[in-house]
Amino acid sequence: MKRKYLFVALFLLISTVCIPLISLGKDAAGTPGGSADVDTLGQVHMLDCDSGAVIKLSLRDYLFGVTAAEMSMSNGDEALKAQIIASHTFTLYRTAENADKKYDITNSTDDQAYKSRSDARRDWGERADEYCLRLDSLIDEVGGYIIADDDRRPILAAYHAVSAGRTESAEVMWGSDYSYLQPVDSVGDLLSPDYLSERSFTPAELAEKLSDEVKLTGDAAKWLGDISRSSSGTVTKISLGGQSLSGSRVRSLLGLRSAVFEVTYADGTFNFKVQGYGHCVGMSQYGANYLAGLGSDYREILGWYYTDCKLISAERL
Repeated sequence: MKRKYLFVALFLLISTVCIPLISLGKDAAGTPGGSADVDTLGQVHMLDCDSGAVIKLSLRDYLFGVTAAEMSMSNGDEALKAQIIASHTFTLYRTAENADKKYDITNSTDDQAYKSRSDARRDWGERADEYCLRLDSLIDEVGGYIIADDDRRPILAAYHAVSAGRTESAEVMWGSDYSYLQPVDSVGDLLSPDYLSERSFTPAELAEKLSDEVKLTGDAAKWLGDISRSSSGTVTKISLGGQSLSGSRVRSLLGLRSAVFEVTYADGTFNFKVQGYGHCVGMSQYGANYLAGLGSDYREILGWYYTDCKLISAERL
């Protein structure tokens, strides 16, 4: 076990030295942080999935609430800036997709979480004033900017909590290929307390949880078959009881943290060892903070996780 952790430490050290700092291209209109005003960029109509109500929010309040819900204030400023820009970009992408709906985006896990300012203050406790001032200041600095493709369209700025050490492509996870959502190394994620997790099931429990997709009967020791993986480690196909399932579907049905997992059967128990947390596409939030700790700024962080994109003023769309 000690040799394993020594190997991980050496890998992190070598990889850290080799990671290039890639800045996101700047729009010809000016330098990010200098011109766009977040207060001039309209409102967001968010569907509250619990109540069914559509809540109208200023963009500033929405970015505050999303960042407060999606990322801890223990993260560094540059990581939080990257999150603000990714969230703004994702919001505009969803708004375009939902043009025929009464709302722009939802607060479901399929979109972005949201926390009201009052809820954020409650959760932050005695540091509420400090965190509110800090987050508002960061939104002032970068909230008017988004990540765009060569046609000046907001990208699908997907993000997740922790990768399995290398992010995943959108094509593997969702069946659609995007030039800017390709696998990249995210070695800092190996240090995350959420990098590894485990779940165990008896044969009866596993059969019940997977019953909508497969019928598992007979000798449980023979249920496990071949497993196919992507280059990032995501389980693309797994054979269970002679029937094929995607790793994403297994993750959903079993409540696993990601679709990067190993499964074994011993002593009457199926054990799933899971790496990463989330869909692993786009920016790793833990990885972003790791890079920030190494001295990368938000442009370098975004440029690392979203390839071949530009940072532009949302006013110039």
